[in-house]
Amino acid sequence: GTSWKMTIRYPGNVEGSRLRGQIRKNYSSDLLAEIGFSAGLFDSASNKTSFIASLNPGITRTIPPPPPNTFWLYDIVFYPANSPDILRILRGSVNVLQGITQV
Repeated sequence: GTSWKMTIRYPGNVEGSRLRGQIRKNYSSDLLAEIGFSAGLFDSASNKTSFIASLNPGITRTIPPPPPNTFWLYDIVFYPANSPDILRILRGSVNVLQGITQV
């Protein structure tokens, strides 16, 4: 039940584009969580557009821990503003652990 955030920096000015991400138990299972994203913000000094990926406490509270030696799966896809192409930019595994620090 805590917040999670990560910054994703995409090369070039891609403001107006969007990202979408999901977490699932496996490739064909029901959705465990939808990752939220901020609108892209271009930084001319680095020539990159930054997106903030996030999960809020209400969402993280509902994601069950996987069985031992198992991970849930996630991916993030990029929808360019001026193209019909969809690009998978990240894919990986998620391990959900209970927190140690009491809040």
